[in-house]
Amino acid sequence: MFKSAILKVRRLVFLMGVLAAVSSGALAQPVATVIPIVSSVYVNPQKTRMFVFFGYINTGSSPINRTFGPHNFMSPGAEILPGQPFFFLPGRRDYKWDNLIDLSQQTLLTWTLNGMPVTATPDLANNPIYQFPMTWHGRWLRDVYLPNSVVSHNGSLWIMVEASKDYLPEPSPTSPDWKPFDPGGFNGTIGPQGPQGETGLTGPQGIQGPQGETGLPGPKGDTGPQGAKGDTGSKGATGATGPQGPMGPQGPTGPTGPTVNFPGFSAALKIPKSGTLTVQDAKVTPSSVIYVQYIGGQSNGLLPNLGPNVVEVKAGQFVVRGRAQASFRYIVFD
Repeated sequence: MFKSAILKVRRLVFLMGVLAAVSSGALAQPVATVIPIVSSVYVNPQKTRMFVFFGYINTGSSPINRTFGPHNFMSPGAEILPGQPFFFLPGRRDYKWDNLIDLSQQTLLTWTLNGMPVTATPDLANNPIYQFPMTWHGRWLRDVYLPNSVVSHNGSLWIMVEASKDYLPEPSPTSPDWKPFDPGGFNGTIGPQGPQGETGLTGPQGIQGPQGETGLPGPKGDTGPQGAKGDTGSKGATGATGPQGPMGPQGPTGPTGPTVNFPGFSAALKIPKSGTLTVQDAKVTPSSVIYVQYIGGQSNGLLPNLGPNVVEVKAGQFVVRGRAQASFRYIVFD
């Protein structure tokens, strides 16, 4: 009975420890991380270049960032290479970025991620795990192809045997990047050339090209024979008027004309700074004609179109607009 009590106490202590560990996070889930991997390695037949594809495994369920530096760098050489990722999606991601290595300069490339290095070397190209899979791409297009890519071009099948990233070679018997591909057996000898086909129909006429540049002037030709005398031309224009002749004798004095009473000018008035002046004059009617003029040509050539002008006429007054501080006189005609 005493032993049973001791066992119960021990179990109780164990359960309390488990509960304390859970509440304190001692049984927390593993921390997610990113692991680098080598997806494929290819070495060209000349053993001069190595083409490497890298990938990664994100063990978590959310994307992870690893900026370039101690936790994300390359070696030897530059620590950061074109295409090197820093944003990693969840799960395994093969063939995420690549690099082309000149084997005369270096023979390996290492990617260190979160303190875990992975190294690509030429001997991995002999391991089927790291070889590029043979892939059918259909008709050849001017595009970038990976090693072991198979295409059709000019009636033949071709397989990429060289890693070309800096140019887009066309499959041909002289191309070092492509080789003829026979999926079953060897190619036979080339047969004799067939007869020439019939000439096709004439295609539609093309659009007219742009006008060419004007050529250089040719040499001057010989003077031609004199032509026949032409018809008499039309009458020319009238000449200029000649000088005035001498004055003739004075004629007889004519009869005396009617007397016209010409009204006199008003006294001098000055336009205020506002440029407008209302003049009071009992002789003014709504139908009066009023002549206004500056005294002594006071415009002096400045603002010659600025009055003085009569802008309004009423019974017993009119309004003048003109240059400020200028003096003028006026005459009222009924």
